[in-house]
Amino acid sequence: MRNAVTEYLPVVSCVSSLFYAERWQTVAMSIEWYSYFGVSRQAYYILSAMIGIHELLKGYEKARLIDLHYWSVPNIPELDSRRQLSTRDIAGSLNDCYLKYREAADFILVHDVDDLIYLKHGSQFYPPLKQLWQENPFARTLNFSARTVEMESEKGFSKFSMLKSFNSMNVLPDSITGKSIYNTSLIESIWIHWPTEYDRKLKPVTWNENDAILIHARNFNFGQYNNSDNRDVSYIYIYTEKKE
Repeated sequence: MRNAVTEYLPVVSCVSSLFYAERWQTVAMSIEWYSYFGVSRQAYYILSAMIGIHELLKGYEKARLIDLHYWSVPNIPELDSRRQLSTRDIAGSLNDCYLKYREAADFILVHDVDDLIYLKHGSQFYPPLKQLWQENPFARTLNFSARTVEMESEKGFSKFSMLKSFNSMNVLPDSITGKSIYNTSLIESIWIHWPTEYDRKLKPVTWNENDAILIHARNFNFGQYNNSDNRDVSYIYIYTEKKE
């Protein structure tokens, strides 16, 4: 039995499940980014990761910035389920997250760990989201255009600067499919880009790039300090069972 979260958390983010997570820079930047912009709690579902990343996540969990959930793909031998379920069971983990936090949150963001949502003027998320749904009570989702960026970074902890990496962002020209933010009073089931079930009178609202953008922080150019200070990064920490 998994219980719903009852603590009031106005804005929650559900991060798609981590599989073979190896880039700690992305994890740290994402958690710090969403914390800065007012996300009350970030839910991380983990299938497998390097030990150093797991330790990093545990540190953020201790600081109450994230909740860490251990996830596994169901093993049904007669169906060969672990090969049949696409993309590391993102649908299962995201809907588990949505149902777990739906009663606690007014709004839920759904995104990958390398997606960074930015609102105009660096606004905290809650006030403009509340205003948007007051003005558009039948909005099923808030959608964003998205752009991939490349940025500079370092592999070593001692030389890594998050501010330097953010300042080095170079936005690439091609738009890609963005993600959505959901009003939990209207949507019952979700997917990575849009809801899977909704009342047909509800319509999506899309903000243009003058109001908000999703930054896809995928491409890194690493500098000269490439020796990591984390001695455990060569080991993979894999979970085969859920642990709650």
